[in-house]
Order: sequence, then C-alpha cells, then structure tokens
Amino acid sequence: MMLENSNSRDACARICLARMQEPVPDSGNGIYLGNTRIYNIPFLFSSEEMMNRNVAIIGMSGSGKSFLLKSILAKSAVHKNSTILIIDWNGEYRDMVEFLGGRVMPPEQVGKSGIPKVGDIASVDFSLVADEARRVQLCNSVFRNIMRLMRGSGISERGEERIIVLDEAWRLVRGSADVGSLFREGRKYRFSIIAATQLINDINNEIISNSASLFLFRMQNESDYGQLMEAGVITDAEKAAISGLEIGSCLVSVAAKRNGGAQSRFFIRRVNGVQIFNLAITSGKMKTTISRRALDAALKALDVDAAVREGLSNWIFQAGGEIDCKAVIGSMVKLGIERRQIVCFLRGLGVNDRHIAISYGAAASGA
Repeated sequence: MMLENSNSRDACARICLARMQEPVPDSGNGIYLGNTRIYNIPFLFSSEEMMNRNVAIIGMSGSGKSFLLKSILAKSAVHKNSTILIIDWNGEYRDMVEFLGGRVMPPEQVGKSGIPKVGDIASVDFSLVADEARRVQLCNSVFRNIMRLMRGSGISERGEERIIVLDEAWRLVRGSADVGSLFREGRKYRFSIIAATQLINDINNEIISNSASLFLFRMQNESDYGQLMEAGVITDAEKAAISGLEIGSCLVSVAAKRNGGAQSRFFIRRVNGVQIFNLAITSGKMKTTISRRALDAALKALDVDAAVREGLSNWIFQAGGEIDCKAVIGSMVKLGIERRQIVCFLRGLGVNDRHIAISYGAAASGA
C-alpha cells in the first residue's frame, strides 16, 4: 500500500473532529472533588473561575449531596481560609462547625453577630427553635439581616472568598422572599451562595438560573427531572443517566469564564469528600467536645520534641470519636510526657481540673 502526503482541502474535510465528551474546566487552584467518569480526569472546583460564584446542589435524601456540601465547606475553610456562614435548618452542620473551631448561633443572634470575620466559620442553627411556625417566621428576619450585613460589608477583596450556605433551601424559600435577592446580589458583592435541596419544585427558578455551578445527584420525583429538562439544564440522555446514579455520583454542570460562559457537563464517578473528625474527651459523665483548632493549639503548646508531638497527634487521630481521659493520660505517659505538660494539654482542650485529677487516679491505679 502506498501512502502519500496531502495537504488538500478535500483530505482535511474528511478528518472527523469531535467535541470532547468531558469538557472539564482546567482550574489549577480549585479544591479536588473527584474524578470524571469516562476519562478519570481530576476535577478541581473553583467558584471564582465561574461566571458567578453561586452553586446549587440537588438530590434526594441519601444521594450524597450533604457529603459534597460539607466537603466543599471543610476544604474551603482549611485550604482557602474562606469565610463561611451556614443557614442550617436541622442542625446538621453543628459538629462540623465546632470541629473547625467555628460558632453555632440561634437565628435571633444573626443581626447582632454579623457576618463572620475573615477566615471564620459560623452557622445559624434553626433546630434550636422548637416551634416549626416560629422557625418559618424567623426566616424573613434572618434574610433581611444577612442582606443588610452583606451590603454593608462591601465588595470583597480579590482572593477573599465569602460563602453563605442555604441547607434545605426549599424550607428557607418558603419562609422568605429575599432568597432570590440574595442570589442576584451576592455575585455583585463577590459572595458565593450555595443552596442544597431535595425538591426542585419547591425552590425558586431564580436560584437555578443564577447559579453558574450545578451538582445534580439522583432525584426522587419525575417532576424534578421535567423541570430541569424544561429549563434546558439536562437532556433526555442525561436524565436517564442521573436516575441510575449510585450514591456519591453526580452530574456537574458549570459555566466557566475561560470558556466564555459555555456550559460544560460531565459526571463525577464518586465525590471525594472529607469525613469530619469528631473528637470528645470523656471522664465518667463528663464529655468535652474538642474542635480541630483547639486540638492543634494544644498540640502546638506542648513543650516536647516534634517526634513526640507527632506520635501523640497520630494516636489521637487513630483513636478518634470519644476518648476516655485516662486513655489520653496513659498514652502521653508512655510517650514520656511529664505530668505538668499533660495537665496543661488537657486544660487547653477544656477538660476541668477535677476530671483531670480523677482520670489521673484511674490511670495510675489501672482502673
């Protein structure tokens, strides 16, 4: 067979060029959320590189949407020092906020406390209000205060990321008419508004149309798919694919600036998330919850060799969950840490002197 070189237009016209099936935006400074389903490409998500910073996460209960949202928040707080305010209807984010050294406040406190300071994380816990009707009434007050505080904060400096999270967004939309304004105006002040919901039909279309980034997990109702198809968000083929997704898999639809705002859609095989490390030290009926920041500060304050500090840190993280105070003391003694240092360390974690003394006695007696 003889091959000939050709630069003719006819030959060029015969070459088939197809659009890549997974047009993943190339972001070098985003947070890693998982790999694509077909080509296994790492997806680094960066809301500031999208046409706007708003995000909508939609999926039925147990599909993985809360895991994704918590992962975005935890990674943003740790790696990007983001300022985060969470509107938490069911108190689901309390452990994560406390673990990251943030504060949990009732809805009535929003106007007094204001937007968290740069790098801080806080949540407004509606579960602290027992009466359901009262919760709904408080929505309007909360959103008026957030809008006022957002407008008063001015436009954020370049590189500073400020996030407002609406969990169970459909409940909040029902209770407040200001959610649409929050999505419209948030982009002007460089806020990232993230809404997570189970029910598309119960949220304002304004949220979808003002979100440059959508994460779609498996949905419960046929009408949810219908609404997305009617809005041109997904196709028939994508609807079929989403309805068969496993837990933790989702369709990502993003409009990146570098692509001129053109929509890119692809599937993530499984969300790469963060399991929040919950730590508490117990002694009898006493239980002291420890935040990550408090633990880091207490470890840093220990006047010991780096290898000893690392050994203690590894032991604590491997033990995890609830740790008996006497076990902590025993581990520190084995590492050669002096009693004075052990007492200071436990005090730094918030354990009171009485329980330190009781635990020391139990550790010494082997009880």
